[in-house]
Parts: sequence; C-alpha cells; structure tokens
Amino acid sequence: SLCQGIMFHLLPSAQKCLSDEIHQNVFVSGEYAIQAIPNQKVDVQVVDTKGHILFNKEGAPEQGKFAFTTE
Repeated sequence: SLCQGIMFHLLPSAQKCLSDEIHQNVFVSGEYAIQAIPNQKVDVQVVDTKGHILFNKEGAPEQGKFAFTTE
C-alpha cells in the first residue's frame, strides 16, 4: 500500500516504533525529513520483527531516503 505521510514529535532520547505486516522479498523505499534542532542528533533505524537491522543511519541528515528488501 502507499503511505502519503506520517508525522510525529519526539522528546530528546525518545524512540518511536511503527509496524506494518509486509510479505517476504518486498522492496520497500521511502523518504524522511527531520526538523533540525541545534546540538540534537537523530538516528533513523528500521528493524524487522526478528531484530535484523534493515536500515540504519546514525546522525541522519535533515532529509534522506531509505530502501530495503524484506526478509
């Protein structure tokens, strides 16, 4: 399915978990945008239900793209 956009706010050191059921061998891609706050570092990570890291960007830039294939 196509997602038009998701927006949420996080306090410093907080995490946000989103989930969706996706079949195996599906290519997933998307874009993100982060509102910059001075001296704040944001990490973007996608983890499957088995704990495998599918995408990881530490110190993510304000805008970026991600892509992975489900296992």
